[in-house]
Amino acid sequence: MYAVDDMTIFARVVERASLSAAGRELRLSPAVVSSRITKLEARLGVRLLNRTTRTVNPTEEGRLYYEHCLRILAEIAEIERKLAEKKQSPSGVLRVSAPTVMGQRWIAPLIPRFRDAFPEVEIRLQLTDRVADLVAEQIAQHERRI
Repeated sequence: MYAVDDMTIFARVVERASLSAAGRELRLSPAVVSSRITKLEARLGVRLLNRTTRTVNPTEEGRLYYEHCLRILAEIAEIERKLAEKKQSPSGVLRVSAPTVMGQRWIAPLIPRFRDAFPEVEIRLQLTDRVADLVAEQIAQHERRI
C-alpha cells in the first residue's frame, strides 16, 4: 500500500529533517526517498517540504499532513498489535466429555481459572458415566466462529 508507505517515509523525513537520514533508517536510498516525496506532493497537489542543500523543513501544509500521518500510523500500529494479540489467544468452543466423578472432582474446579486465562473460549462440559460417542454427540466436532 503506497499511501501508508509514503506517510511513513514523509514522517521520517520530517522527524530527521533529512532525506538521507530518513533513507538510512528506512533502508532506502536518498534518491528513492526524494522520488517518493515528490510523487506524494504531486498526488496531494501541495508542497509538503521546503528543501535546501542542507535542510528539509515542512511547509504549513506539510506540518498539517505530518500531524495526520502520525495519528494514522499510530492507529495502524494499534490495530496490528490488537490483531496479533487476538491471533495468539485461543478462541472458540472447547467441548469436554468426562466421567461424572472425574469431571466434578478434577475438571470443574479448573474451569474458572481457565476462563479467566482464556475468556474467548466457551467451555461445554459434558459429564456422564456412560461411554460417549464423540462423533455422534458432536463432542469431537470442530467449530469455527466468525
